Formats: sequence, C-alpha cells, structure tokens
Amino acid sequence: MVSGFTEQSLRTLLDEYSKNKSSPAIQRYVSSHTRKITNCKQNKILLILKDFSPEWSEKYDKEVRKIELVPNQIKDSIDSVIANRHNIAHGKDVGISLGTMTAYYDTIKKAIEILEKIIR
Repeated sequence: MVSGFTEQSLRTLLDEYSKNKSSPAIQRYVSSHTRKITNCKQNKILLILKDFSPEWSEKYDKEVRKIELVPNQIKDSIDSVIANRHNIAHGKDVGISLGTMTAYYDTIKKAIEILEKIIR
C-alpha cells in the first residue's frame, strides 16, 4: 500500500499539473503516460521529474537532502518499500515489522510533500 501511495501521489500531481497548464490533447498524453508509472524507486522519480523539467528534478533532490536526518534516508525508505513489495509479490519472506514500515511511510510522506511543493 505504501508503494501504491507513492506511485499514485506522483501520478496525481503530474496529472493535475497537466490539467492546469496544458491543452486537452497534452493532458490526455500525459495521463496515458502517468498511468504507466510503477516501481517508483528514488532514481525513477528523479528521471520522471527530469522529463517534465530538469529544475524539478534538481530541486527535489536538493530539498530531500536538506530535510534528511540521515544521508539517503528518503531514498533508502522509498527503495526498501519497492524491494519489499517485489519480494512479497514473489512469495518471499521479508521479515519487515509494522514499526519499520510505519517509519518508511512517515519518511515517504515527507518526499510527497516536497513533490507537491515543486509540481504545484
């Protein structure tokens, strides 16, 4: 669910931006491509942002680094959620606790807040 939250948040923000800033034809194009966003590891998020605007990607990376208490905290949280999702989907035991997943979720919410500020 946390992985889906990340993907859906990014899709929604990009779709809303497109609806507010572009013609219906561009909106449809953007929407058709944002539906395909999956497995949002940190590097993929940066690449997607860069496709829209290199400044967005740079600003996101800068803002993430500014708020991290530990280096790569947000990247590690996002990437760990994706890795655990894949392991669970393939029937592997992940041994992740609710506390760890809650910490990942809290960290990822901060990344989504940064995305909201940049994209809106």
